[in-house]
Amino acid sequence: MRVGILGCGYIAQSRHLPAIREIAGIELAALCDLSAGTLQLVADYHNVATRYTSYAEMLADDTLDAIGVLSYDHAADILAALRAGKHVMTEKPLAFTVGEAEEIKAVLAENPDLVLQVGYQKLHDPAVLWLADKVRGVAPRAVEIHDYGAILARVRGDFGPIFRVDDLPDVGGAAVRTTVAATGKAAQVNPDVASRIAATLPATHASFVETYLTGLMLGSHDFSVLNFCYGMPRQVLFAHTTGPKHLQAVLELENGALCNVDLQLGTSYGWWDERFSVYGDDDQVDLRFGNPFLAFSGTEIVTRSTVNDNDRTLASSYRGYEDGFKNEWIHFRDAVAGEVAVRSTADIAADDIRLVRDIVTRLPVPSAGS
Repeated sequence: MRVGILGCGYIAQSRHLPAIREIAGIELAALCDLSAGTLQLVADYHNVATRYTSYAEMLADDTLDAIGVLSYDHAADILAALRAGKHVMTEKPLAFTVGEAEEIKAVLAENPDLVLQVGYQKLHDPAVLWLADKVRGVAPRAVEIHDYGAILARVRGDFGPIFRVDDLPDVGGAAVRTTVAATGKAAQVNPDVASRIAATLPATHASFVETYLTGLMLGSHDFSVLNFCYGMPRQVLFAHTTGPKHLQAVLELENGALCNVDLQLGTSYGWWDERFSVYGDDDQVDLRFGNPFLAFSGTEIVTRSTVNDNDRTLASSYRGYEDGFKNEWIHFRDAVAGEVAVRSTADIAADDIRLVRDIVTRLPVPSAGS
């Protein structure tokens, strides 16, 4: 399978391109980026001869079977690839709004021979698959999601150099590549993205765009695990925020159990603090996720259970070191070959966007003068 990659930014360079190069049956055949300087450096580093600064030209390349959509604002890019007859592996989120996600699903339904997989690498983590198998058909007493993501300037990866040349053309919506990795400073939300999100929220909540993005960019990974294991929550009971990079919520699951959510992006931690905990009648499971920017930081599974005949507590811990990014590309290759069904589907991704919207619209509206 010959793959062309759209977008040579931080996540492409740090995680996707190194993973693809290690997989048999996938050829990294072309790269595309608006920055000619970045494109040249990245393509030289990864020894990719075919290079495009025009996405339309790459889509017209009949030798490419699939597109890796790694751009920031990429709903339109996904639609263009599907309409060009290309299979798509896209970074999350699928889109920024529910309406955009539903349009993608509609075009995908019109092209049933095409594969669209969303980049939720956690759904290709053996620890998550183990948990999903363990809890299948078993109603939880409670679930807890805790995700405090560090600023990228504090996250030291194992992926080699990151190339970035400041030569983006003056194109509306193009200059969205952030300098977070280099400076640690928060990037401004792209105005077009902000206006589209605000338009989907009630007028009373249009000021919560950055909070919405925190839920979508950080929390959607955890929401996808929740959805994969237990389905969509029945309703949002409570939501709270102390600032644009923080979001708390209480969700009611289908069986009536509660899921407590605490998300925060841009902490000063030099580590990644992310846990997905499930509480049963007599056992507890914690998935403790490692730094997503380290290929082999792994996921730790911590279990506790009570032996009822003598009330002893048994505990165990196991850490797996498989690379979720590599696994998701292997799964994509096999899905395109018709050997497996897509696991991280557009349906799950659209549900996650809808959940983030519902949480944000549950936030209390600031009173005048506060």
